[in-house]
Amino acid sequence: MFKSRCIDFFGSETVEFIHGLHDEKSSVSIFDNFLIENPNDTFALRIKAEILFRAYRFEEALELYDSILLIEEDPLSITIIEKKKADALAFLERFDEAILIYEKYLETDENSEISDKLINALIRRADQSYDKATETIFKKHFEGNLEWLNEKQKRIIRRLKVEGKKAPEIFLKINEFFDQLEDEEAKHDAIHSIEHGCIRILYSVFGILKAEELINLRDNSTQGFQIKYKEFFDNLSEEGQKRIANAYMSSCQKVLTFDSEESIPPNNDYIFVK
Repeated sequence: MFKSRCIDFFGSETVEFIHGLHDEKSSVSIFDNFLIENPNDTFALRIKAEILFRAYRFEEALELYDSILLIEEDPLSITIIEKKKADALAFLERFDEAILIYEKYLETDENSEISDKLINALIRRADQSYDKATETIFKKHFEGNLEWLNEKQKRIIRRLKVEGKKAPEIFLKINEFFDQLEDEEAKHDAIHSIEHGCIRILYSVFGILKAEELINLRDNSTQGFQIKYKEFFDNLSEEGQKRIANAYMSSCQKVLTFDSEESIPPNNDYIFVK
């Protein structure tokens, strides 16, 4: 029934056939009915999976790819399905699993398609890790220390969260509120609330020894702190460390160069670099 209308899974007739199915829901139903009597027909399973994939129903498509791989014996078909599985995993932001499959086929990639997808997955995984790291920093070190904001400012912060703004962007808005403070006592309270989190970032990014050197410098020389900070930053070897520093330290440097008694963090739970 289906094979007579589709020469190859990725051929032009297959594409035309899929696009010719006027309604995604009814299209899936057609294959469901056929698969009741032919549950192991891998060709029909592959077409159904393709329809689901194109409909952005990646979890359902992924389940079908796994089912096909359990019964498929043709090496070429297995290769095709594994690559499609990797694409679905990437769309679902399961980058570690997708990357393993892309790397498996990287050596035989003739047209750079797999290498392009691999690079994209690696970049997106890094972005995902970066977002998680910056969100964790904000929640752990800043979010619970915003008592110095007035009610209007707190509403603005809540709105930014609802709008899905990233943690560094919210922190920049908090820094704007800090700049607007005119009362010295209020500014002192704000500094006391923010600086501990900023110091924790120094320890996480630069490690214990360099962070302590920076803290000692900021207690004695604002200019010395800024010069040494730039030196340490320029010598960071990990791009992730630089991204975290860029996300928070432009605002934190301003806070840290005020007079402060804050120095060594009370524990090392969040020190990542030694």
